[in-house]
Amino acid sequence: MGKSRVVKVSVTKTPTDVTIALDRYDGTPGVINVYGALYKKGTSIVLSGKTIQILIGGSLGASVTTGTDGRYRYTFVASADRYSFQAKFPGDANYVEDWSPLVIGDYGKIGTSLTIDVNPLAGSAPLAVTILGLLSRDDTGGGIPGKTVELWRNNVKIKTTTTRTVGVPLPPIGAYLFHDTISVDAEYYVYFTGDTTYEGCEASDGSTVLDGVPPDEEPPVDGRGAGILLLLALVLSQE
Repeated sequence: MGKSRVVKVSVTKTPTDVTIALDRYDGTPGVINVYGALYKKGTSIVLSGKTIQILIGGSLGASVTTGTDGRYRYTFVASADRYSFQAKFPGDANYVEDWSPLVIGDYGKIGTSLTIDVNPLAGSAPLAVTILGLLSRDDTGGGIPGKTVELWRNNVKIKTTTTRTVGVPLPPIGAYLFHDTISVDAEYYVYFTGDTTYEGCEASDGSTVLDGVPPDEEPPVDGRGAGILLLLALVLSQE
């Protein structure tokens, strides 16, 4: 009885080239897009349906699949920090693995501004006071929803609230409203402490005086949007 022959089969894999780049979603804080494509090396022929591993700081962050155009995209939610990104094609039965260059993404906090309006500024005790305004981004001017702002009176924090998350009907997204009653002269501040995406900021109105005339009848207003204050008062006061 004869022995079977041993047949050696060698498979030549095709080299590949995976690219990587970074950008940001316009108007969306804290988001970096990681994207690129997978090619047959030395050609413009793309490879679809292939797994791409996204490495963040050297560790696997996600696995995505190239589309029919050979491209991939991954959305990364960032804090204020520096990140390194790299794309890896792990290879398969037909294609050789490849690593993209290492790219660095810096994400800095977005500056913010607060408007403030205090009404009334003078009257008799007990004096009902409304403090209102808008928290907005410095880069786009858009209101920032769902953020905690603090009301301080005479250097003591007395209340917190959350900026408006719905902009229809007016007032716009990012608006806030406080009610207070005072029996002594008061100085109000509104603070946003900031978070991993936004810088903190503050606004001060000057002094609210009982039984007299405020020293400044036109108190300074930090930030933008004074034209919306009347709308803020009318709509927020009904909520």
